[in-house]
Amino acid sequence: MTHFAEVPEEGTTECLGIIKGKVRELPDTVIKPHMGWNKFQPPLAAGELRPAGNNGRYAYFVHSFACEPQDKRLITMTTRYGGDICAGIRQKNFFGVQWHPEKSGGTGDDLLLSFAALCK
Repeated sequence: MTHFAEVPEEGTTECLGIIKGKVRELPDTVIKPHMGWNKFQPPLAAGELRPAGNNGRYAYFVHSFACEPQDKRLITMTTRYGGDICAGIRQKNFFGVQWHPEKSGGTGDDLLLSFAALCK
């Protein structure tokens, strides 16, 4: 998801610039990389690609950076780790998540099935 942004803090200049905003390193007040299970938090944008009923569901995260889009309406899901962070984003036909669906059991399966249905 971070390479969709236009201004990286990740030490690379190879970003697509699709999402207006920044990618920032997680604060020094948290352990990095963030590795583990986190729960999705409201608010969630309505009608977006996401696991069914994902509020309160857990997903597996491995990251040290987080996307901060200029337009907060692009955020489809959030989680808390040293504060609220963007866990999912959509702009037109570009989708991204900060977590790992392939390691997130039923939550990840639901997201991938939702994506497949959207592409159908």
